[in-house]
Amino acid sequence: MEENTVVINSYATGDVESDNKSTGGLVGEVNNGTITNAYAMGFVKADSQSGGLVGNGSYSTIENSFSTGDITVKSHTGGGLVGSLYGDSYIINSYAHGDITVDDGSFAGGLVAFMFEKSVVEKSYSTGSVIANGDEVGGFVGELDSGGENGEEIDVIDSYWDVEKTEQSNAIGSGSELASGPIEGLNTSDMQGSSAEDEMDVLDFIDTWASIEDPDDYLELQWKT
Repeated sequence: MEENTVVINSYATGDVESDNKSTGGLVGEVNNGTITNAYAMGFVKADSQSGGLVGNGSYSTIENSFSTGDITVKSHTGGGLVGSLYGDSYIINSYAHGDITVDDGSFAGGLVAFMFEKSVVEKSYSTGSVIANGDEVGGFVGELDSGGENGEEIDVIDSYWDVEKTEQSNAIGSGSELASGPIEGLNTSDMQGSSAEDEMDVLDFIDTWASIEDPDDYLELQWKT
């Protein structure tokens, strides 16, 4: 995508396969852009730095968006929603359900694989299984890296991950000391149906999120229900 691009009320349902890096279910790369009310449902298979919605995001905002497809990355950096997040980037009110597999390397997260510099994620959740080698593997984020300075400006706040489905006991694989939190690990039943409003109470159930009942399922964004 070109700089300063806005993507709104958009979606993709097809599978994406590439031998390159920066591959996403909806967008490969976004720089100085905004993605709002968007989703991707297809399988993503690529070499590296790839995610269910966006492969590589820098100086950009992703809000009220989600991905549900599985992600398989050959060498490194696979995230349920975003592969790599750089600069003054921001994710809010978003989620990922896809299973993440990094075949030959590390950097894997249920929502984001790698966050660098001043990136911030808040009021989001992840549920897909996360399978990779190395220490940079987490149920929510694979690694936080402040770039050596301004560590207080990179953060993960008010978010959740499914401890059972992700098969990860830690929210963040590496760099967890940089996150102010809270980032809470919950069981599947706590994140579904009417239980979600009690257990995930930092989220806005008035204007943004909707619990799903009969049958019980994970939260959805109100604009999509």
